[in-house]
Amino acid sequence: MTIDVFSSNNKIKRKTVEKWINNNLIPKADIEKDYIPDSARPPYTKARAKNANAIYVSMVKASYNRKHILPILYNICDDEFNNYVENLECAGFIKRRISDGITYYDATIKESNINNSFILNAIKAVSDGVTTALLNKIGA
Repeated sequence: MTIDVFSSNNKIKRKTVEKWINNNLIPKADIEKDYIPDSARPPYTKARAKNANAIYVSMVKASYNRKHILPILYNICDDEFNNYVENLECAGFIKRRISDGITYYDATIKESNINNSFILNAIKAVSDGVTTALLNKIGA
C-alpha cells in the first residue's frame, strides 16, 4: 500500500509515518517507492518501559492494541527482546505470526482480560516451571 493509504487507514499524519519509516520502525517500508507492506502495523510508540516487568506488560498491551513491537522501541538487543517474546508466548499471552516476511505479535484470547499482576504472575509461573524441570532433570 502507499504511505498515504497507511496514514489514512491508521489516522496518522504522513509526516509521522515517514519519520517511522526513516527510523526503521515499519519493517520493509520504503519512502522512495512510496510502499508499506499491506500487513504493516503502526509501531508501539508508548514503549517507555525501563524494567523487565514493565517491558512484559508493555509488550502484551502493544499486541492487544495491534501495534508493532521491535527491540529498538525498548532500547534492548535482539536476543533480550526475543527472550521476552518467548516467555510471553510460553505464558500464552502472545502468538508470533509472519506476514509479508515480517514477524508480528498477535493478541491471544487469554490476553483479553489482563492486568499487570496477572501477566507478571503468569510469567513467573512459566519461569518457575522451567527452573523446577531443569533442577529435577539434573537431580538437584
